[in-house]
Amino acid sequence: MSLFHRLVPAGLLVVAVLLSAAPASADQFNNATLTVSPNPTVFTDSNAYFTFTGCGYDPSTGVVIVVDGPEQQSFFGGPTDTSGCIDIVENGFVTVPGTYNATSNQDYQRGQTIHRQLRASATLTVTAS
Repeated sequence: MSLFHRLVPAGLLVVAVLLSAAPASADQFNNATLTVSPNPTVFTDSNAYFTFTGCGYDPSTGVVIVVDGPEQQSFFGGPTDTSGCIDIVENGFVTVPGTYNATSNQDYQRGQTIHRQLRASATLTVTAS
């Protein structure tokens, strides 16, 4: 289950902060993976569930998933486990057939500044029924 979920119209800038429990080094952010399933999928309704999985993240911290779709941008997130893997299930962000681009992001703190680091990306293809 995700920590949060928001839908915004395409073109609007959304800023969300999910702080890490322990500061990480930017050098650690180089090998994360992101997979969306089922993919490809046939559009049935906007309540379809999708699973975001991957590993290589900073352990025991939050990950923000941002999905840019044909009509809107959605964001939601969840924690990594102690091995640095995610398993986030989310619904409601697929509203029409098309291509959805997902990115996973983690925040880290260096000094007093919090930085957002792009970790991985994936494409979800949704076809018409």
